[in-house]
Amino acid sequence: MSEDVLAIAQRHLHKVKRSGPENIMALCPFHDNTDTPAFTMSLTTGLYYCFSCQERGNLLTFLKNLGVTRVIIERQYRGLIDDLKKNAPRKADPLRPDSGKFQNAEVPEHLLGLFDQCPLALLEDGFEEELLQKLDIGFDEQHMRITYPLRKLDGTLVGISGRTVNGDRPKYKVYDREFKDWDLPLHKTYKSHLLWNGHLVYPEVYFSRKPVIAVEGYKACMRMLQAGATNTVAIMGNEVSEQQKWQLERLGSEVWLFLDNNEAGFLGTVRAGMKIGLPVKLLMYPDDREQPSDLSPEEIKQAIDCRKDFHRWLLDTPAAMDEYRTQRRKQEAWKNKEQQYDD
Repeated sequence: MSEDVLAIAQRHLHKVKRSGPENIMALCPFHDNTDTPAFTMSLTTGLYYCFSCQERGNLLTFLKNLGVTRVIIERQYRGLIDDLKKNAPRKADPLRPDSGKFQNAEVPEHLLGLFDQCPLALLEDGFEEELLQKLDIGFDEQHMRITYPLRKLDGTLVGISGRTVNGDRPKYKVYDREFKDWDLPLHKTYKSHLLWNGHLVYPEVYFSRKPVIAVEGYKACMRMLQAGATNTVAIMGNEVSEQQKWQLERLGSEVWLFLDNNEAGFLGTVRAGMKIGLPVKLLMYPDDREQPSDLSPEEIKQAIDCRKDFHRWLLDTPAAMDEYRTQRRKQEAWKNKEQQYDD
């Protein structure tokens, strides 16, 4: 398998050299570079990262970003891509319970071909077309929704979320019955088990062990990415689930929270800071604006530079400390109930 990855690398990269038994170094194909190899790829997982331009991904995104069509990827490389996923480091994984009830089943990658039209509303909001293409964000004319692919950390497509452009409710919808319109069975996706953009952050921190920045929504994440914070994921809500907690702890050395600047985001920040078993820092808003998507790239960089330790923030913010104590009391009450049940 590693020889197959090496053959692909040698076909598409220049100055390929071994870097230990499992990795190679090469010139990065995604930016103008000098003669210094800064691109590294794992031959056992297919994950890659450029230490110069921060381009990262897995074998699937590597081929897509080189311009290989979806048809060729599915016909020639799908087997290898699936085999490489089995080599990803594994721990006790709450996302793979014994029962299949809560597993996110795979969705055919070629389904995204139905949404290849660029969503003009996002261009008007200032998002770059190149970023939209990289994230496979498209437009579903049939249901009049901007589409956001939902993927597991290994890049497997497991669902589609659509945002209405004509005022339909709900504003955001994870597709389920819509799959029947494409002659596919009804599909259930558990988005609370996923970190949006986690499939691109994973290879970056796999090599560099950077902190992971967590925001709430797709547009907030995209604004962070466009400002250069490529280690950003979206939790798709204001609460970090147990499955997301496990993934965040697996990914980074620290977690930096940048949830929305409103009451729900405030409460979610307190609860997430208590839950995550890594050092947690908070990115601070420059004023009363509500979301990262409201900020300029310079203001996002300022928020990153002005980050504050979670526990220091608790001490400096009476309302946050009150909520922290409330949550601790609830935890103690649950522990007491569990103890009574065990007795």
